[in-house]
Amino acid sequence: MKKISWLLLFGFLCLLPLGCGKEETLEPTPTPTENEYIVNLNDNIEVYPNRYSTLCGGWMFITNLEDYITAGTVERDGYTEIQVGSAEIAPHEWEEYLTHFTYDSEKENVAKSEFEAVDPNLYGIGNYISSFADHKFYYEYYAIELADEEMYPEFASKLNETRQSFENQMLDIFAKNGAYLYTGPCGEALGERQILTEEMCDSFHISCDRW
Repeated sequence: MKKISWLLLFGFLCLLPLGCGKEETLEPTPTPTENEYIVNLNDNIEVYPNRYSTLCGGWMFITNLEDYITAGTVERDGYTEIQVGSAEIAPHEWEEYLTHFTYDSEKENVAKSEFEAVDPNLYGIGNYISSFADHKFYYEYYAIELADEEMYPEFASKLNETRQSFENQMLDIFAKNGAYLYTGPCGEALGERQILTEEMCDSFHISCDRW
């Protein structure tokens, strides 16, 4: 009789949620792997997909710039920027200069090899395009930036670090070999403020989930 009672009691316990060794099933929070930061899309994070580029211009390895242009240039950190469209260099004048410039083909070939080897599939980077034509190197990409970096400091830090590293890589390809960056009037680079979505995460190589 006692044996039957124990069996009945054991059967009753098995009907309970945690009976017979069973554990309650909960929806797990995604566990990030090493060096990975997972974004919770249920936080409705506001972002800007901002455009970065060679500013409607390009990098050029001009060898005789000083023979034609003595004004309208600005010394940047490690390179010289030629400001086409400024008071000193009108666009039509620049087009005329292009017919007289000579170029360093050896440096172009070195830069071209490095340029083609660039991997743009990085965290927060998307829509990358590049070209080399008529002695001009051009590139453009979009980078995700947060509307409120203080609310998501780790996410913001990772985005900013990757973007700056990528921009430095692009700059190094050309500036170290003495290329000039010519720029012109451009459209708005600031993207529209929007909520981060799964589609954007895929396009910008961001690890996202919902919980």
